Amino acid sequence: LFLGLIILIAVWKLSQTFTIMNLGKETSESLGISYSLLEKLALFLVALTTSVTMITVGALPFLGVIVPNLVRKRYGDNLSQTKLMVALVGANLVLACDILSRVLIRPYELSVSLLLGIIGSLVFILLLWRGGQKDAV
Repeated sequence: LFLGLIILIAVWKLSQTFTIMNLGKETSESLGISYSLLEKLALFLVALTTSVTMITVGALPFLGVIVPNLVRKRYGDNLSQTKLMVALVGANLVLACDILSRVLIRPYELSVSLLLGIIGSLVFILLLWRGGQKDAV
């Protein structure tokens, strides 16, 4: 958990840099950002975050794909402005799936991962379908 907190602080501090990186390699480098170094750092942080999450919580399918895309479509592409909203929407989605998994077939309990996978796959298909009509996801 301590490692997760360190990763969270690092990503929080680098969020503005990641937003600039999203503009492309040439633009980022012209603004003084080492694109290849930051790309490797981002990949390392993602791998570390995934590992810590898998060890702590377990598999939560589609959570990292669905939530950022939904938030980006609603609030824009600036990571420094949307990072808190991504965390809140993700936490609320997991909480809603947890409550539903306990209530749907009472007195038994469904796996949160199963319910999140079903909801996530449906939302992902909807995002892909709508993205094909308007813009890429």
